[in-house]
Amino acid sequence: MCVACPLGGFTDPSPDAELPTSVTDCLCPTNSKQVYEVGLNPITQQIEPYVRACQCNKGYGGDATTLVQCTQCGNSAYKDEVGNVQCTACPAGSSIAGENQAATDIGECVCQEHAEMNVEMGRCECLPGYGGDASNTAVGCSPCGQRAYKSERGNS
Repeated sequence: MCVACPLGGFTDPSPDAELPTSVTDCLCPTNSKQVYEVGLNPITQQIEPYVRACQCNKGYGGDATTLVQCTQCGNSAYKDEVGNVQCTACPAGSSIAGENQAATDIGECVCQEHAEMNVEMGRCECLPGYGGDASNTAVGCSPCGQRAYKSERGNS
């Protein structure tokens, strides 16, 4: 009896490909990979590592087991784990710097000028000496001026 490839998986369709003989011969769609889990293998009914499904790589959102497949997160989102889930939007007021379209960490979300990312809070905050709201692009961060000061990072 032939065993199906993991969900979303397939074998090499080229006519000169060798016949598949194990799960390692199964391929996953572009930007995804086989992820091994330990548990009750549905085929052998034993507790062991097995491949359950193809899953999208870090930096790619979607579902490797469907026609949607896995696409880059783009310039305003990131994905820090392997899995068939959507990308997480960068905090308000930030975006991915440069040409990276497959960000894998919130640290790659960069705030606008005169602000920096507060990773613990997951938001952009104005630097010391600048007031305003870095999470609101319409407001941004402005210098305090000659008659005011701000000693700490924050949106105020």
